Amino acid sequence: MLQISRKLFALPLNQVYFQELKCDSRYEPKLISYTHVLKPSRKLQGKSTLHINLTLDEPTLFYRLSEKVINLLDEIHEENWTISRINSPTDQDIEEYHQFYNLNSRQKDARKLNKYDLQTLKLLRDQGGLVITKIENEQKAVVYYRIYAVGLEMVMELYSEGQGVFNDRIEQCANYFLCWQNIKHFSKQGYQIYDFGDIKDLQLLEELKEGFGGKLVTVFSGYISKSPFSQLLIQFNLKGLKKRLSY
Repeated sequence: MLQISRKLFALPLNQVYFQELKCDSRYEPKLISYTHVLKPSRKLQGKSTLHINLTLDEPTLFYRLSEKVINLLDEIHEENWTISRINSPTDQDIEEYHQFYNLNSRQKDARKLNKYDLQTLKLLRDQGGLVITKIENEQKAVVYYRIYAVGLEMVMELYSEGQGVFNDRIEQCANYFLCWQNIKHFSKQGYQIYDFGDIKDLQLLEELKEGFGGKLVTVFSGYISKSPFSQLLIQFNLKGLKKRLSY
């Protein structure tokens, strides 16, 4: 089971990733956050995501790619890019991604990663549950990142971010190329499911399904309170908690 423990407003909090609706711990905290649980629960919020079956062989996975994705993958051969995968990221690796992400989010007027997000990445790393992947160009500049939470059988995208200085075509090539190479890599590593993560844009999910195959599934996320006090805390801080507990 992939789970991390921390405190939120002085309350013990466990964050559990893509597992059965059960806290596997002798000490059950007062507040539990679940992310992409496969088992339905009325206490959690259902949302759609895309799953790729990694137990399929590579020719079958490739056969399910769309012509558009295959053409983009062909274009990438013209670029002298290299892929790096960091299975045990250092604080510096995480901080470099933090700066990369926030620089691009400022350009796009999007939400930045905060200290809570950074702590989440480091706690996942400490549990052996974080993999950072990236593409670099000939000048060793990062072109694209994909960050994953990994369990025993499942990998889930947490973040994906491009440099934002190339044209849209090159960035999409880098995006799909890194995604495809990671799908093959995790399949060879024995994982069973590739989860595209928390994508709120249903049109984008459909495009990814058309591009990579796979299956649209409903997963369940949210938090469960184990005490009256933590329940009151949730009620008064619902909006902020939803943002904090998204991952």
